[in-house]
Amino acid sequence: MVFIEINRLSKYYKDFCALRQITYIQEKEGNIAILGPNGSGKSTLLKILSGILHPSEGEVKVFGFRPYEKKKSYLLKISYVNPQKTRLIFDVSAMDNLYLFGSAYGLSFKEIKTRAEKLSTMLGVEHKLQSPVRNLSFGERVKIELITALLHAPDLLLLDEPFVGLDFMARKTLQDLFVQTKTNVIITSHLIDGLTSFVENVILLNRGEVVYAGKLERMYERVKGKKTVILYVNDETIYLPGFIKRGKWEYGALVEEDKIGDLYSSLVSNSSIEKIEIRSPEIEDIIGELLFG
Repeated sequence: MVFIEINRLSKYYKDFCALRQITYIQEKEGNIAILGPNGSGKSTLLKILSGILHPSEGEVKVFGFRPYEKKKSYLLKISYVNPQKTRLIFDVSAMDNLYLFGSAYGLSFKEIKTRAEKLSTMLGVEHKLQSPVRNLSFGERVKIELITALLHAPDLLLLDEPFVGLDFMARKTLQDLFVQTKTNVIITSHLIDGLTSFVENVILLNRGEVVYAGKLERMYERVKGKKTVILYVNDETIYLPGFIKRGKWEYGALVEEDKIGDLYSSLVSNSSIEKIEIRSPEIEDIIGELLFG
């Protein structure tokens, strides 16, 4: 059975096209990252895969099911989590929330307790299970939310921007969980740090269209050995060969690391440049390289 089949998928909201002619096929199960800047269509695609949204055009199948049909046998195989829109009940304890969600999947209290203890230990929140949800930090709530999603041992976990608002250690804890669990993960993110530890394949979107689909490592090869150079200027009419205008006062370019020194020397005396920033490539930089590199 093919894991995921997406064929010429489009999604419209009145006159706005959120997704345009998306095609992607992955035969074997595995973890997938749906990447792209804000507004690229990541969350829309994830919601279609979960069955929350119905496609306007095209065909989508996951495990052979059409998600929008919301068949019980499909819904039991998946879990969808959007930490920004929590399902947790704030006035009761985290453990009571887990009992509620677990029982909805037909689990006994003993099964829920055993699985909750194991997962909470893996995520480092075992000491928070008896705390009211309203007393938990945002990062702790995200972890409890993940535990509710994993209680019934789904075959597929769909996560919408789970790293937003989390510090480095909290993100690392979640990444370690995804490595250890046997559940397939499809995650949306505008961050690329740490994905290589648990993601094999990637769908990179820009303005609702696929820029790249395939192995994550192969995508990284396009920016290997390069850094992003950002220039902040005081003259919006300045001409900077090789740089792409990113905003009214901002330009950017991917530059080979061994050429940055020479580039810096040639730019530092330019009175129209207020600041030069050098950093690791981000999603927008990879999109620019794939489109224009």
